[in-house]
Amino acid sequence: MKRIFVILAVVLVLALAACGGHEGAVGSEETAWLSFTGDCRGAMLSLDGGEGILLRPAAYTKKSTKNRWYQVAPGRHSVRISRNGAVIVARDILVGNGQTKEIFVP
Repeated sequence: MKRIFVILAVVLVLALAACGGHEGAVGSEETAWLSFTGDCRGAMLSLDGGEGILLRPAAYTKKSTKNRWYQVAPGRHSVRISRNGAVIVARDILVGNGQTKEIFVP
């Protein structure tokens, strides 16, 4: 009888120790990415009417297949890409959280 009581007490203590609660919120920063492919040499990116960002220098000659990624907030964005003063890409895009939108530059 004493042995059963000790076993039940140990089981009860272990069961109560395992019943812990966890509080808090786990989340990650909301981010999305833009990737530009094609001939990006000398191309200027204007995102949401902001200042121009040079995608690649005009004298860039290295044959690289690596894409350049730019971090943006998820949502709707206006993308304008120009080269030598002429707009070559003008579109509105929608990117979700954790998504990458690939944009081809002719």
